Amino acid sequence: MLSDLFADADSLLLGLKRLRHQKHDVRVWQIVDPAEEDFPFDDPTLFHGLEGWADLPVEPRLLRAAYQREFEAHRESLRRKCRDLSMEFQTLRTDMPVEIAVKKCLAGR
Repeated sequence: MLSDLFADADSLLLGLKRLRHQKHDVRVWQIVDPAEEDFPFDDPTLFHGLEGWADLPVEPRLLRAAYQREFEAHRESLRRKCRDLSMEFQTLRTDMPVEIAVKKCLAGR
């Protein structure tokens, strides 16, 4: 599975469990933009909602620590659940050259 994985962890894992139950070799690759992980914003910013979410004006300096905790908690929850189901989990950033990303994923095999 190749995705940003910005969805409910339980819903994601339900689909992955089905694939695993059918004896598929499941690999989960989370693709993230560096800004999603690092949250480098300093000035008040209007974040445009995607997938049905409303636009949200934000004071990034007040939100950064909480955002990063939630981001990491979500990723670690998925990583742990994938490991429990014997699925490979990798995070790949969009600033990583493609050939390095592929080598990183294949090295886990």
